[in-house]
Amino acid sequence: MTGTVTQGGADAAGAASLSEDVGGGTLANGKATIVLDKQLASTLDGDYRVFVTAEGDSNGLFVSRKGRDGFDVQEQRSGTSNLAFSYRVVRSRGGSPERNGAQSGRPALGDRKDVQPPSPPPPPEAGQRDTRNAPKATGRSVPTES
Repeated sequence: MTGTVTQGGADAAGAASLSEDVGGGTLANGKATIVLDKQLASTLDGDYRVFVTAEGDSNGLFVSRKGRDGFDVQEQRSGTSNLAFSYRVVRSRGGSPERNGAQSGRPALGDRKDVQPPSPPPPPEAGQRDTRNAPKATGRSVPTES
């Protein structure tokens, strides 16, 4: 069984490089199918992002299927909740190289010559306590275990 669907706008005003859709649905026994706006769906090839947010207590939600026509949402851990959720679908028009995982032309941080990684702290001297991962002092006294 699939849940109910309410839907928002098909295109974000002022965001020339993005197509998006927002809306909501309701899980029925832990599952829902969202059918996308036909105008938006005609531009999709399955390469889009879906962000879902439960609007009530649940085991968590995930997108179990994405297709050109829409997507399926399920509750985690084989949940069977009947609850509302909201979603946002985003697809980059024209495909930015950075968003598609290609090289951006900028060097990776590890390849930059003008940025040096910090030096690790030296190990403690013999007989001294290792405080390299200890919280920094804040000037407040903190109770210690005896």
